[in-house]
Order: sequence, then C-alpha cells, then structure tokens
Amino acid sequence: MKQLKHSPNQLKKQPLVSIIIPCFNDPTNVHYAIQSCIEQTYTNIEVIIIDDGSVPKLNIDFQLYPPNVKLVHQKNRGVAKARNYGVKLCEGEYLKFLDSDDELLPTCVETQVKQLLNSSDTISFIGYRTVFGKKSIEGTPKFDNFLDAIFQGNIAPLHCGLYPKSAIENIGGFGHEGPIGESFEDYDFHVKLAFSNIHTIVSHDVGVIYKKRPQSRSSDQKKAFSANIFILKQAIAHIEKPNEELSNSIINGLCDLAIQSGQYSTLFTEFQLILKKLRFSDKSEKTFRYKIIASNRLKCGSESAKKWWRLIFDALPATTPPTSDLIPPTYSVRASSLELHTHKFDGPLLAEALMRCLKARDIYLWGVSPTSEQWIQILHFFGKAPTALVDSNPQAASFNGHNCIKPESLTLGKEDVIIICSKSAYFAIYESCIGYGWEENIIHYV
Repeated sequence: MKQLKHSPNQLKKQPLVSIIIPCFNDPTNVHYAIQSCIEQTYTNIEVIIIDDGSVPKLNIDFQLYPPNVKLVHQKNRGVAKARNYGVKLCEGEYLKFLDSDDELLPTCVETQVKQLLNSSDTISFIGYRTVFGKKSIEGTPKFDNFLDAIFQGNIAPLHCGLYPKSAIENIGGFGHEGPIGESFEDYDFHVKLAFSNIHTIVSHDVGVIYKKRPQSRSSDQKKAFSANIFILKQAIAHIEKPNEELSNSIINGLCDLAIQSGQYSTLFTEFQLILKKLRFSDKSEKTFRYKIIASNRLKCGSESAKKWWRLIFDALPATTPPTSDLIPPTYSVRASSLELHTHKFDGPLLAEALMRCLKARDIYLWGVSPTSEQWIQILHFFGKAPTALVDSNPQAASFNGHNCIKPESLTLGKEDVIIICSKSAYFAIYESCIGYGWEENIIHYV
C-alpha cells in the first residue's frame, strides 16, 4: 500500500486538511488527482471523493491508496451539491476543493498550512499553472483587497484556495440555484466569502495545476455570462453605500465584462439603475482615466456599445487631471489578462501594423473577440473599417455591423491583409493562414 510522504521540515502542529474531489464520469483523470493528494509533503490529510452519479458507478482500487482516501456515492446532483456533501462529511479544520481533472503539486498543502497556522479566519491562495493542451502559463492571484478585487473577476481557480471549514459553513457552502447551478458556482463562492469579511493571504509559489479543456463547463460562454450577471447584481445589491475604491472596482469589472462579452445591451438593462449607487471622487486619478476611456469609446462602435459607454460616462463626475505624478500600483488578477491597449514596448510594432492597414485594399479580422472589437475601434480613427470578420465557425452572420465569413470563402490578393484576433488560438490560426497561402498577408499584432 502506498504511504503518504513525510516532509523533512515536518510542522509541529498539523491541523487536519480535507481535500474534496467531486467526480462525474471521469475515472481516468480522477486517479491523477488522487495521486497528487497522496504525494503531498504534508501528512495530516484526508481525501474524500464524491462520485456524483457516474455511469457506471465510480470504482477505485483501494489497494493503491492509504486508508485516509475515502469514496462516497450520491445521485447526480451537480458539482456544487457534491462539494457541499463533502463539507458535511469531512473532519478537517481546513478544506481544499479539487476537480477530478486537476492536480496539486507536492508542497501545495504544506506551504498553505504554514501560512495559516498563525492566522484565524483567513484564506490562503497559492499560485497556479494553467495547462491547455501542450501549452501552459503560470499566474499568482494578486490583489490589495479581497472584496474590491472580486468585482473584477474570480480571484483564481478554486483549488488555489485553502479555506477554514468554519468560514465555509458560515456562508452556507456553495450556491446551486438559478444560473450559478450551471456555471460560476466557484465565483459565487468567493463573492460570498469576500462579503463575510474574511482575511486573505497569498503564496507566490505555484502549487496547483489547472487543466483548461475546450469542453469544460467554464467554456460555455453564454451560461458563464448569465451567471456572472446574476452574481454581480446580487453582490452589488448587498452594498448600501459603496466607497470610492469599491465603486472603482465595480465599474472596472463591469466595463471589462462588457468588452469581453460584447453584450452591451444586456449590461445596460441590468445595471443602469445600480450604477447610480456608486460614488466617485472628481479628483481621483482612476476616475479621470475612466472618464477618458468612456469618452473615447463613445466615438465609435455599435449603437448598443455607445449607449453603454454613455451610461458609464454620465455615471462619472467631471474630473480634473490629478496633481500627483505618482500612480498607485495596480495588479492583474489573472496572468493572461493583458488587453491590447496595455501592451508595453511594442509601439513600433503597432505603428508598422497600422501603416500596413492604411495601405491595404481590404482588411480582414480573423476571430470574433474583444481584440477584434478593439481593432474595429482603432481602424475607425483612421477612417478605415474591416471588410469582414473571418471565423471557422461563425455563431452569427455579423459582428458590430461587419459580416462574418468562413475562411474557405475568402480569396486574398497581394494588397489585402489579415489580422489574427485570438490569443488562445493564435498559432492554430496562423498555421491555417499558411495553409491557405496567406503568410505574406498576416499582420502580427495581438
């Protein structure tokens, strides 16, 4: 029987840590998840696998695992209820939630327990490695204030956290009603914890592996958007008098959601009254920036987008430029959150791209994304517009008034250019362009 490894620097105090793994029809990957738990350098753990109605029923070989690995079965009720069932069964002082297709790195639990031994009512977050196929990127959740940061998006993958069981019981566990029953229950969970005034501490070590899959629940953008709206509306409704920092975080999160989703009409309908609750300083450097951004975006884009940015512009007070030259530090919640306008040291590359666009006969944008919307706006200021957007599987006939076409229906001449507007699929699209003989037509800037 395989035994748990012991740390050479074993902690004198070892509170029990419960690792809860929901599993639904994933017998292969769950083995690697369990293996990553029993290979932890921290010794005092229990692992509870919740079989959420798998068909056939999940069956694991207990000869491979120590006695602190347990398997329980329930009817298929969804991942949120599976986790809640695990919370009810477990005995740990601290809890970690691990999806069946993710893994922990060996020192993860030990690193986080060390952080929490002298802290009460505190969550420990650790860095993560996002894996997509053969590619990976590492990130660390960074923020000054948990509540402020949560309005700008989920802090990190759920298994980055080590949570006090008492804090989880205090908020009633994971929600599973309405839109969050199908998506973003982890975000809703973090929002509730943030409102409970719990403290947070972050380790910059990478402790978990997050495997991003095309067919994952988080990849269903429509459900994710609905759940995001639902969570944000509920959260903002809890705030009676938002202060300036919180107001800045809320408006930043809403504008980011608008850009990422392109669902300006829905956001306008859902949040036009709520924005009146927010409070901004007319001498704030952040307010000054938001006002400029909203003003610029009012000059171009679809009518629904202009309506949204008018709402943002009107919600902000008239401002004057800040007198200080010092800009407060800002942090990225996600490692991959850089947008087109935040790129640094690439001015000459952008200038070259724009020069080619100005000389081009036809301009095509491959990809329907926030990046393509940004290119539409950039081109607008130079009196240009894309001829069409290219998409291998168009979800709509048009985007912001521009036709969407499949690549096989396109013929490019020497004077035409194509801009790849996808970060995650950049190299796949690049290879497709080469296959069509368009290598000389590509403008490399994303």
